[in-house]
Amino acid sequence: MDSSTSTAAAAEPRAAEKKDLSQPMASGYEPAAVEAAWYEWWAGQGYFQPAAGSKGTFVITAPPPNITGQLHIGHALFVAIQDALVRWNRMRGVTTLFVPGTDHASISSQVVVEKQIWKQSQKTRHDYGREAFVKLVWDWKDKYGHMITSQIKRLGASVDWTRERFTLDEVISRATNETFVRLFDDDIIYRSSRLVEWCHQLRSSLSKPEVDHPELTGRTMMSVPGYPPNEKFEFGVLVHFAYEIDGTDERIVVATT
Repeated sequence: MDSSTSTAAAAEPRAAEKKDLSQPMASGYEPAAVEAAWYEWWAGQGYFQPAAGSKGTFVITAPPPNITGQLHIGHALFVAIQDALVRWNRMRGVTTLFVPGTDHASISSQVVVEKQIWKQSQKTRHDYGREAFVKLVWDWKDKYGHMITSQIKRLGASVDWTRERFTLDEVISRATNETFVRLFDDDIIYRSSRLVEWCHQLRSSLSKPEVDHPELTGRTMMSVPGYPPNEKFEFGVLVHFAYEIDGTDERIVVATT
């Protein structure tokens, strides 16, 4: 390490302190040294919190990433675009707010935790029981929620962390319940009997985006969740059968899978 690098490293401030920029620059670009401490100082100075003004407002509630795992390059892209818009409006004197949060992702989170405990101990959620399994899911949330928060900070997103929310926070849960009550009272939503996408393994209904629709060109043997992986079932075949019409010689032929 040369002397200029040593000088720059020695000048690194503690978190939430502004960097001393009077020291000589390092001979080469060192991202870790350049980026260190700036984010903590920005947040500590309250730069990410909205400042009242007369030039209008600009608010982005960041689509909360699921706690099913760490962020990927797609998340980084969207965070960068949103942050660029927020910072541009902030520089123009607009009152800006960038709200961060994470999503519990209900069924998806349950699935990844079930896969993990099966891989680690060859047990299912039924072996653990409801209370113990729910605790495992909350432990997962704490671990990956913290990772996601750290990643967003590493990206330099100018979000207001004092307003961070998780979709199962008490205040959010109350707001969600109230929203559905109001929508029901206003006859905008209603309860009815309808066909649903049902997963026999999860014993829960699924939303349409959570259902895979593989394209089959003919008879295909496939494994089914909840059964041993080596046990295959036939798909992609139409079975024809006939309903006899009472009092006639006619039939109605039906084809089904």
